[in-house]
Amino acid sequence: MRINPKLGGVNAIPDPATVRSISDPKNPTIVLGADVIHPAPGSQGRPSFTAVVGNVDSDNAKYIATTRVQTSRQEIIDDLKEMTVVRDLFFFARL
Repeated sequence: MRINPKLGGVNAIPDPATVRSISDPKNPTIVLGADVIHPAPGSQGRPSFTAVVGNVDSDNAKYIATTRVQTSRQEIIDDLKEMTVVRDLFFFARL
């Protein structure tokens, strides 16, 4: 089940009745997630890593991720705008 989505497959599609607010075909919704991970406490000179993941289909079943390296211990994602633009391009190309 882990390999299938990594190769572009779909393991499950949410039941539209249970997620009405994000499954309306007349109002497509992008679901995004973002996180920053930092080096271990006391580490110096090591970068933080950022990731943004978002769906690229109207079923909210296929996701792609973008990762970046940034200044150590910085919680705000520097490239958030550029990272989300990638999501938008894939999402709207599939509608």
